[in-house]
Amino acid sequence: MSALWLSSGCPNPPFRCFMSVGFSSQIVRITISGIVTLLVALGASSSPACAESGETEAQSNYADAVPLTTDGCNSASRAPIPGTGDLFIARHYIDKSGALLSDVCGSASLKDQNYGLVLEHLDWSKKEFFVVKPLLPVPLTVGGDGPFEGLIITAAFDPDIVVYHGHYLVSFECGFRNARKFGVRGQASCMAPFDFSKKEIDPDKVYVVASGDHDDFKKEMYSASVPTLLVADDRLYIYWSVLTVNIAPGADHLKFLSSSVRGAELVNDGKGYFWVKNAKGMAYVTDPKKTVEVWGPDKSNPMSDISVDIKSLWTHGDEIVAVASLGGGKCTRPNIDIRGCYRMVIAKATQPLGYHVFNNSSILDGANLPTNPVDYVQPIKDPQGNYFLLGWFHYPHKNGYSELRIMPPQNDWPSDVTLDKWQNAYQAVAFPLEDRDLWPTSKNVPHTRKPPRRRASGKDNKQSPAL
Repeated sequence: MSALWLSSGCPNPPFRCFMSVGFSSQIVRITISGIVTLLVALGASSSPACAESGETEAQSNYADAVPLTTDGCNSASRAPIPGTGDLFIARHYIDKSGALLSDVCGSASLKDQNYGLVLEHLDWSKKEFFVVKPLLPVPLTVGGDGPFEGLIITAAFDPDIVVYHGHYLVSFECGFRNARKFGVRGQASCMAPFDFSKKEIDPDKVYVVASGDHDDFKKEMYSASVPTLLVADDRLYIYWSVLTVNIAPGADHLKFLSSSVRGAELVNDGKGYFWVKNAKGMAYVTDPKKTVEVWGPDKSNPMSDISVDIKSLWTHGDEIVAVASLGGGKCTRPNIDIRGCYRMVIAKATQPLGYHVFNNSSILDGANLPTNPVDYVQPIKDPQGNYFLLGWFHYPHKNGYSELRIMPPQNDWPSDVTLDKWQNAYQAVAFPLEDRDLWPTSKNVPHTRKPPRRRASGKDNKQSPAL
């Protein structure tokens, strides 16, 4: 069944229209280990309608749910590694010794714990994620003789990965201890090659591809967050969520102001580094000569006038598919009581770059998309070759919109999590991309492979053997 698409002509629709799909899952609390729930064999019924506020209730087709368990206690990005159907790069808390910490939820202090990158294996037969090994423990000091030798990285998280001209390339958000020495002026995006045969990231080859920045006149700071890679028409691109915060002293210091999505083309310098085109080294994310705002807040729509947060991009044929969370008003994070805050929107454009190219593109019919907040969305592929969108859904506040179509439905949340007694609860849910016009044809197109043999679990985390 083909999905319905609307041009940008629908008058200020927060979601436009969509086909109804079935939802079913199990809950994950913020204070316990995560449970990922995969929805299988869902049917979809077509019920298009342009709805300003999504008045029509979704017609859900319930199906059997298959739980996938994973360590961790908060929403996190899992990037499927191309060429596999069961390996992912993810973030994980790592202490000073480099040990993986499986249960840090509810800890009184996280000051001695840092996000690093790990390799995870999804055991499809057991429906469970296992940590294979650390990929990038932190803190680490970049060695070698590259442009960032001596840079001390204190955090690595929110990864993505693509294959480009035979190179496996990983991007991730990164934090530092000695950033100013290298000209880094804010939260930045890093890159590194990934050795597919060894399943390793060489820490000496990590570099900063884009730095956040600040404007002392405007008293604003900008981040290069959630770096997302795209291969399209034999070219490589990178996109960021650019968070703008106030840095003026006073009560509103570090207040969130807005977020938008910027993008740029990457080029190989012949030495193993991929830089923003025309930058000849690290770029600054808001540089108008080298990056462009591809998806910005819509000031004409009160539900989309402050926040656009990129989730993932891929190609289907000659078209670019982009997933983002949108919000308006004071929508600064998923668990805030704002109508439509962090709701999912899917756009399809005909070119990868251009001012507001996704604002002006076709938007997937959205009247029956989930209305509760969502974070970290990625296309994944099961052993049968079917695609799903895996995302972290937050329980909504009762505000006249966010609770209209909850993913999963209310009866799949614990009895004490209700609209009249809101709790900060969320879970990861994957629902099928039944419309093959959305299936990836490049980037993360994992092929099914035989799962690696697991050894006994470690004391503090579930681990698979190194591959």
